Amino acid sequence: MPSLVSLSDLKTLLRIAENDTSEDNVLNACLDAAEEYVLSVTKYSTTAETGRVDLFFGVPVGRRARLWLTLRPVSSVTSVEVRPEGGEWSSVSGYEVQGDSVVLYGGWETPPVFESIAPVRIYDVRVTYDVSPMTTPPARLKQAALRLASYLYDIAKSGASVSTAAADIRTELSKAAVPDDVVEMLSSYAGRWSASWV
Repeated sequence: MPSLVSLSDLKTLLRIAENDTSEDNVLNACLDAAEEYVLSVTKYSTTAETGRVDLFFGVPVGRRARLWLTLRPVSSVTSVEVRPEGGEWSSVSGYEVQGDSVVLYGGWETPPVFESIAPVRIYDVRVTYDVSPMTTPPARLKQAALRLASYLYDIAKSGASVSTAAADIRTELSKAAVPDDVVEMLSSYAGRWSASWV
């Protein structure tokens, strides 16, 4: 997995000499756990994926509905299909890809020239799309991973951690409260993976 931050970056932050390799196993385990957390919260991918399918159930589609996809960055949307309750899947063309989301237009038409009240219909929606690997991580993601790795290192070195194995450090992370500054750094990237009105 491509790294958000390097071992060298973490050593610099912790003021550990670059040529001191005595703690490299612990530091790498902390980096792995921190990056895994950051990527899972933000839904960024470090590998390409073709033909990923997201399902949205009970989507209210009136004039428009926005569907936030579950992995990013989205490189292309290959199909959008809808299914009314008890019906069959059918392809639609009345949608736009906007960043990491798909906006559906009621009646599966292009965006209306004027805003009008449209009746709300409930559909299940299936979106098939491709994801490209994140090549240049946003600076805030890198900073969050680095801060979280240093926090995990402090836990491991304080003796609060049972061991310094990567799996055990991940377990410690699941028990520990993530520092507020890390949560704040990730807040603008997290929590948008659903359907919403537009």
